Amino acid sequence: MTKHLFTVPSRRSLAGAAGSDEERRAVSRPGWWCPSCGMEAVLTAVSHARAELGVADKDLLVVTDAGCARAFPEALACYGLEAPAGMALPMALGAKLANPDLFVLVVADRDDILGPGCGALGSACRVNADLTCLALDRGAGPDAAGRSCDPAGLAEAAGASFVGRLDASDPGGTGSVVLAGLEHRGFSFICASYSCPAKAAAQPPAKEGRPASGVVRQAADAPCWEELDETFLRRGPAVAESLALGAKESAGLEAELR
Repeated sequence: MTKHLFTVPSRRSLAGAAGSDEERRAVSRPGWWCPSCGMEAVLTAVSHARAELGVADKDLLVVTDAGCARAFPEALACYGLEAPAGMALPMALGAKLANPDLFVLVVADRDDILGPGCGALGSACRVNADLTCLALDRGAGPDAAGRSCDPAGLAEAAGASFVGRLDASDPGGTGSVVLAGLEHRGFSFICASYSCPAKAAAQPPAKEGRPASGVVRQAADAPCWEELDETFLRRGPAVAESLALGAKESAGLEAELR
């Protein structure tokens, strides 16, 4: 019988999901978040979508930046990685490469993703990596002074197979966009606008005509990198793969690792 040093969570098939889990829907605002923080609506939408899809705690990995989003893994009771500046998407891509069966979610500030992490965003769009990226926009959106770049438009131009926008002040629209993004097979990019009490004084007022919550683009038939690269035809965690060692080599390796 093969022994492994540690276990790695594996992705649960959506086809085998057992419906909603009400216990997983109940999340509360982390105590150190500001009261009335708009990010709470985004967190709630992710929790509800995860429950709707039947994704277990052990099957979900949330990679965040070092900002307020780092509370997501603890609030969702799942695996989490806190990435340095610009590294949330690269680390998420690496995790998906190591274990294609994981549900991987990136939650990071838009400036982190479009700034030092912009190169990884282009790569994720190009290979159609099977993960979801939530780019957090602190309430101002593309209309804010000095912020002319539209994250959703950039992701769409780069070829993301799913692009969505959500306004956290619209709970219904927020929930439907997050659910569609997590369910989509391929790279999902969602620009999530929310109100940040700590930054409210420095933010210009929102302008009329700001894009409402909704799906901008969805290419359901686009192949993802797991279907194009034979490396991903194997299933299961990379650490569980056979090393093609003989009995003698396996015994020696096991002895060294004890």
